[in-house]
This record gives sequence, structure tokens and C-alpha cells, in this order.
Amino acid sequence: MEEQVPHEIKTPDGHVYRLKQPLYKQPLFWTTIISCVMLVFMTLVVAGLSIFNFAFLGHGARTAVYQDSYKHHRLGDSVRFENGIKITVQYIHVDSKERMKGQATGATITAKVIIENTSSESLPLNVYDFDLQDEMGESYVLNDATFDTANIKEELAVGEKVEWKLMYDGEDGSQQPYTLAYDNVRWGETKSVKF
Repeated sequence: MEEQVPHEIKTPDGHVYRLKQPLYKQPLFWTTIISCVMLVFMTLVVAGLSIFNFAFLGHGARTAVYQDSYKHHRLGDSVRFENGIKITVQYIHVDSKERMKGQATGATITAKVIIENTSSESLPLNVYDFDLQDEMGESYVLNDATFDTANIKEELAVGEKVEWKLMYDGEDGSQQPYTLAYDNVRWGETKSVKF
């Protein structure tokens, strides 16, 4: 007959020792093994997907497509859009004569824009469609407290022409050169913009 191993051993001093089950019969052993296998599997899946994403989808390719989606023009160039609006950006510079108002605290960056309606119908206008960016691609906030937004037209009649002096909060003003974007067109200095 098979001899059974006792589960407890008592010593002459009165200490009781309980014998544990073999390692492979303990639940913690199997949960640890399963967790380790899952961790290795998940690590391989994440590493594989990261390599696939970088190699085939290409992080750099998406950035290049985004940056090259703009048509670049020099300051002073007039651009006519499909809807009949014609825009000319005369200049973009740090203006030491103007002071920011409201919560704006930085240097004033001024952009002079001439907008003309060359279509046969009136066109909507929005001052916030213009986006000022520095050489790093950082966008700046249009300071509507500095100029009177009530006098900015929201609609341009047929043949009408307006001039806007847009003022942006340029922080410290050191991130020159700047570009002004509208729709898919960007105006800037020749040294700052790819032509």
C-alpha cells in the first residue's frame, strides 16, 4: 500500500509545521506563469505594431504632406481664391508702437491684410480665418481686445475692398520670421518660406 505523507509534523517542543503542496499544485505558481506569458506576448505585439507603424506608415511622411499642403507666397503677393476673394498680405512684423490690451502680455505682431471681393456675389469674412505662425509652426493668438471687432466686416460686398491690421500676441517676439496663413496659402519672407 501507498504510504501517505502527513500534512502536519509536530516537534517534541510543540511546534507544528504544515507541509505545503508541491509547487506545480499551488495556484500562485500558475497565475504567475500565465501572467508572464501574457506580458511577453503583449510586449511582442506592441513592438511589432510600433515597427510596422514607423516602417510602413512613416511618421515623417505624414509631417511632410501636412507641411507641403500650403502654397507659399512672398509678402506683397496677391492670391485669388476659388470663391473670388483676393487677399494680399503687405507685411508681418513686431510692432513696438502698438501695445497689447486685455490679457495679452507679449510683443505685438502686426500683419496688414488687404481683402478684395472679385466675385459676382457678396462673400462672408472671418478675421479668425487668418493664422499667424512662427518658424517652429507655433500658432499665435489674435488679440481681439486691441482692435475693434465691431468694425471688422463679416461680409464683403461685390467689388468691395477692405484693409485689416491684425494684431497677435507674440509673447517675447523672438520667434521670427513669421508667416500668415489663410485657407491653404501661407505668406512670409523669402528666407522663411519655401518657394
